[in-house]
Amino acid sequence: MAGTLSINVQEARGAVAVPANVDNLAVVIGVSSLGDGASPFYLSGQVAAAALGKGDAVDILTQIIEQRQEGSAVPKVPAAMYSTPTDTDGSYGTIDDTGVTGTVTVTVDALSIPLGTYEARLRCVTGGAVGTAGMKFRWSLDGGRTWSSAFALGTAETYTIPGSGVKFDFSATTDTFVAGDEVTVRTFGPTPGTTEIADAFTALAASSLDFSLVVIDCDATAAVVAAVTTGLNALAAVGKDCSAILRARIPDFENDETEAAWLAAVADIYDTLDDDRILIRASYQIITDAVTSRRYLRSDLAQFAADVVRVPRAAWPCAPADRPMPNASLVDDNGADVGHDEGPRGAATGLSDESQGNRLSCVQRLPDQARREDVFNTVPWVLYPSDSRVRNLMTRRLANAMKRVARSAATPTLGAKLFFTAPEGASTGTLTEASRKAAQAIIFQAVSSEFGDEIGNATDAALDSGLVQVKPTVAISGGNLISLDIVLAPNVGGYVLSIGLTLAIQQG
Repeated sequence: MAGTLSINVQEARGAVAVPANVDNLAVVIGVSSLGDGASPFYLSGQVAAAALGKGDAVDILTQIIEQRQEGSAVPKVPAAMYSTPTDTDGSYGTIDDTGVTGTVTVTVDALSIPLGTYEARLRCVTGGAVGTAGMKFRWSLDGGRTWSSAFALGTAETYTIPGSGVKFDFSATTDTFVAGDEVTVRTFGPTPGTTEIADAFTALAASSLDFSLVVIDCDATAAVVAAVTTGLNALAAVGKDCSAILRARIPDFENDETEAAWLAAVADIYDTLDDDRILIRASYQIITDAVTSRRYLRSDLAQFAADVVRVPRAAWPCAPADRPMPNASLVDDNGADVGHDEGPRGAATGLSDESQGNRLSCVQRLPDQARREDVFNTVPWVLYPSDSRVRNLMTRRLANAMKRVARSAATPTLGAKLFFTAPEGASTGTLTEASRKAAQAIIFQAVSSEFGDEIGNATDAALDSGLVQVKPTVAISGGNLISLDIVLAPNVGGYVLSIGLTLAIQQG
């Protein structure tokens, strides 16, 4: 149908691939330099990057796809991206030229927009005068953790690091560089705003695409969280029950924001926000990029999202019982702490502490000499209201999956089995006891079979208090459409949840 959004699943060669379990399918929302709207589902990070270009959101997508795990082979999981327009352009921080001993002055070109979050460096290898051939340089986008090969500047008076948008301008000819001179500047990638995020959710809700995770690349302000809540509601209204993963801002390194000040500011943002479908990742460390092998000091949203799709829906990714977080480090090559650690060695902790009201997802190092620098996730809390028993991502993913299974079991089979009594012209009716039992039996069989190993009461078939409870009252609409309310009450980790679900059933 013309105008209908669709997403295909493609391998590196362009062939259609078999979709993975929907519980592990993710769509990344963010800005890319080449993409526009919905992409295919990719199974190759290199192919995805070639099609979508550059950007922090593209790095998240390729990290999810490539699944580089040390010491083990992990099947790739396809992932897709919804490329949004830019709300906030990429920008530069303050250039640091204290490493220049020559006479040259180096500035950044504000007309050349950075495509991502980088620690850009330019180092002179062979000195000389600007505008005169003979000088050689190297560049880095990750703070000097990895470097390019040496290249000749020639007679140019500017230099743009390939594929980054980061451009340095040099002062007038005859000014000199000395071997070893180095300049550094932090850049910030372009991001969507609330309007762009809302439009992305609207398009995804209208599509035929099925997925269970949405990963959003922008600082999660209160306004952004509100937009995501609205978007998740739109998805749920069309039967797409999803979890959203966002990131908190990282510290303002440009202005020497302390970790304690950053922690307090971040905690304050989310203190009053409630939506147990949303996880906020409040963690930054050195992350090794799956495609380029660069080692960026950034939010670790990309690697966390990759680990979420790696594990089963009810598993806690990168917990001590799983494995350390791969491609991640809280220390630099000299052993100095560079990231936020919620463990006993952390300088400031409490973001992942529900006793303090902080329901954020972070990382920690353990007091274990055998795993001194291994990085593990704290409990991946969601932004749960005080009255919710869905308090972490594992439970949320399980609850969403149970809704999908119940809906898929009920929709094609219950139409001919539901009978009710109602006065003429009434908008509500009461199910017959036989119909109520029939509905409960069909849904119970599907849910019990699918989740028997993940819940504690898979055999509890009690009609009014068991795993699947069917409400006797139904809403009646035109066209023989009735709305049936059920409650799924799984015992998850010792706690009995109450998951409400309304099924729209066409009577046969």
